[in-house]
Amino acid sequence: MRDTRKRVEKILALLKRMGLAEVRVVQEGNGFRWYSVIVQATEKKPLPKKQRLPLAEKPGISPFLQHPPTHEEVSAYLKEIGADFSAEDFLLGMERRGWTWGKARNPVVNWKAEARTWKKTRERQKLSGQAGADDPYKDLLRP
Repeated sequence: MRDTRKRVEKILALLKRMGLAEVRVVQEGNGFRWYSVIVQATEKKPLPKKQRLPLAEKPGISPFLQHPPTHEEVSAYLKEIGADFSAEDFLLGMERRGWTWGKARNPVVNWKAEARTWKKTRERQKLSGQAGADDPYKDLLRP
């Protein structure tokens, strides 16, 4: 309850400081406070539209997004780790997702780590009996 009171008091203080509302304590007792809040009329300004930058242009984004790995680099690394998928599959899949990962679409910082993740996922799918390389119905499943 104290946390809630602190949050409410912070918000009310911010509104008062910004000149958006007049805030007064009306009644206090038994650990409770009742406030009177009068909101000031303000002109409505349209919110600016958020312009999305391509990932390669965002500050703090890994430089490899500006120059993604080449097909030769990827195929050499996939042979090194013993992956069972082609470099084309990996590159197309990563380009399709815009070199991001996860639901939050975080930018990929290390493509080699992403390749290892792909390999582990494929191995798990094979162990669990999901569509693998030798599954005749894998083309019917959505990628």
